[in-house]
Amino acid sequence: MAMPVGMEMEERGKVGALIEKATNSTAAEVDPRLLKAIKSVVRFSDSELRLAAHTLMDLMKRDHSQVRYLTLLIIDELFMRSKLFRTLLVENLDQLLAL
Repeated sequence: MAMPVGMEMEERGKVGALIEKATNSTAAEVDPRLLKAIKSVVRFSDSELRLAAHTLMDLMKRDHSQVRYLTLLIIDELFMRSKLFRTLLVENLDQLLAL
């Protein structure tokens, strides 16, 4: 089922906002409610998952170690659940390891 363009844009903004909110925390773990919301949003379409992968790779470039740690936890969670995410991550593995 195709979503209207406006709704697609809203969802794209939503996944980015959820990831930003989840990684801008001083907690030792990702908030389980935010992680569940991220997984729920990216489950609907490949474009949302691609955006999530791109956003997570950008966050890994940040200087703040806590942001990178929480980002890595989200990457781990999505890596275990999505073949497309694994493929996208492997394509950029050299970039990820260089960070």
